[in-house]
Amino acid sequence: MHAHDFEGALLNLREAELDYAKAEQQSDQATVSHGFRMIQVKAQGQTNLSIAVALFQLGDKKQAISAVETSITQLNRVQSDHEIELGIQYDATRSLQEAQAFLQRLKSQ
Repeated sequence: MHAHDFEGALLNLREAELDYAKAEQQSDQATVSHGFRMIQVKAQGQTNLSIAVALFQLGDKKQAISAVETSITQLNRVQSDHEIELGIQYDATRSLQEAQAFLQRLKSQ
């Protein structure tokens, strides 16, 4: 996205999001720690926020809103999980605040 190639970035981000979704499904079946699963959910939420930014830059405000709302749901899940390390919660909180601010900006335009 730094090179303003939002279409290319969007393709890569969507692939990453799918990888996180697959990993979460597989980790539910495997012996993966709860903390590791929450790190994956956090990364997926952060990826969805980046997807929202790319969609907005490409002029698709409706899809951007949908992506950021998904991001907020995922980040809320991590931020409110008191069984994980505080650093993970804090990072999710920071990203959650960014996502909420971006959503507010999208809806005000």
